[in-house]
Amino acid sequence: PAGRYHLVVRSTAFGDSPLDSIFAPLVQLSDPGRYRLGIGRARLGQQVADPSLSLRSDGTRPFARDSRPFASDGSATRRWAIVESGKLSGLALDNHFGALLGRESNGGVGNLELVMAREPMASLIAPDELPVLVIDAAAWRRADPATGALTMAIRAGRVVRSDGATTDVRGGVASTGSELFDRARGSLEDAISSWFAGPAAIHLGVVSVV
Repeated sequence: PAGRYHLVVRSTAFGDSPLDSIFAPLVQLSDPGRYRLGIGRARLGQQVADPSLSLRSDGTRPFARDSRPFASDGSATRRWAIVESGKLSGLALDNHFGALLGRESNGGVGNLELVMAREPMASLIAPDELPVLVIDAAAWRRADPATGALTMAIRAGRVVRSDGATTDVRGGVASTGSELFDRARGSLEDAISSWFAGPAAIHLGVVSVV
């Protein structure tokens, strides 16, 4: 039902690639074209997430889907930080944008590695005065490059209330911007997929369900 909820997203709903994922609002910040034009949402060194959060691109991880020695333009693939300690740290640079911005190219965005504050899964989904919406699967995700707003369609989800009652739900979830990550925290349990390594679930603050 419509209302405000604590949002917890499990790794099965994270997405299929860095830009088609719940991390897209952060990944989009590394777009060198928007950054060079001055229309990016943040500048390098600006706080964009909880200080405990670091999001890194690793195109060198063995056997991962997006690992490769070179990008399509021949730039060497490197391990680099998109966000480090909550601050925008790097841009996705091929040889062209690396030369334009006077920075070393890194081969662009590859597999993601997420480091953040962690707590047990049971604590992560424990409700308080607001219920918790746990998303187990999403039909789609969209992130607005201009605002960082994230919209998701829930394929499989459940609402956990303070009395212990659980209700299966579907519907849409909308955030007003990348502040989803301002106080984000993850589960102690890990998840590793073809393109992601990090917590198996993430608490993303309070959102509106429509």
